[in-house]
Amino acid sequence: MPGTEAAVLMVESEAELLSEDQMLGAVVFGHEQQQIVIQNINDLVKEAGKPRWDWQPEAVNEALNARVAALAESRLSDAYRITDKQERYAQVDVIKSETIATLVAEDETLDANELG
Repeated sequence: MPGTEAAVLMVESEAELLSEDQMLGAVVFGHEQQQIVIQNINDLVKEAGKPRWDWQPEAVNEALNARVAALAESRLSDAYRITDKQERYAQVDVIKSETIATLVAEDETLDANELG
């Protein structure tokens, strides 16, 4: 049951024999118990933690995104309709490889390893 200080993020269960009240009680109990661990983590960070990184994502290359969409979007849409998982993954891999090859051929400044 993953959660934060403020909320439970997700609950996975197949407890068909338990009532809704029992399940809710278990979730609330679990979240209360998580607070102990969360507080200990916060205390450790205060004592020994490093300052937060001032990380900024790279600027989005809108032209590249548009070109990828033009090359692959409709084909990917078709590929994701394939119900067989292995066949779907294989088709997505083909589309990815062909799209990267086309992009690199069109723009020699692009690196296939960075794209894929």
